[in-house]
Amino acid sequence: DDEDEGEITPMSESAFNAQYLQDVTSKEGLMYGKLQFDDFNEIDFTSSHISYSATDPADEGEDTWGTIGVTQKFNKFYVRQVVYNSNDSDHNIPQFEKKIVKPLKTVKNIIETNGLGSVVAKRIKANKKTFGIVGINNSENKIDRIDSYSFVVEDYFVFDKSNKDIEYLKFIKHL
Repeated sequence: DDEDEGEITPMSESAFNAQYLQDVTSKEGLMYGKLQFDDFNEIDFTSSHISYSATDPADEGEDTWGTIGVTQKFNKFYVRQVVYNSNDSDHNIPQFEKKIVKPLKTVKNIIETNGLGSVVAKRIKANKKTFGIVGINNSENKIDRIDSYSFVVEDYFVFDKSNKDIEYLKFIKHL
């Protein structure tokens, strides 16, 4: 046998980053293998379609507030707008209502209620400007959930290639 037993093959830097550091700048570190894009300027969203939102709130530190506003059209969910930044809830609740709820006329607004999320959901309900607030408590590991449901994002979600909003572009880059 020509191979030395116990010889270790070095791991490439990109493989190491994807495995241990989640380097999202390389293909190996991305959360999703493929995303669908379309030019939303060429799609008619005025007919009777239903819009929803989903929010993973954050208030302090390095964590990011993430809200997507989607419109369901046939079997696809078109991600029309996002709130995606590290600002606090005093900034992001009004942004959520201004960028997502009002223009998309969302009928259901799902908010992850782990930790801070329950406080955010109560604050939004108390404003009485946004209806259809639904809290969801996720006890599974976030990375496991992303891995388990990545096919849903890859197969059923469509992103706007013409959206130039800074938060939207940052959100897409993170994916």
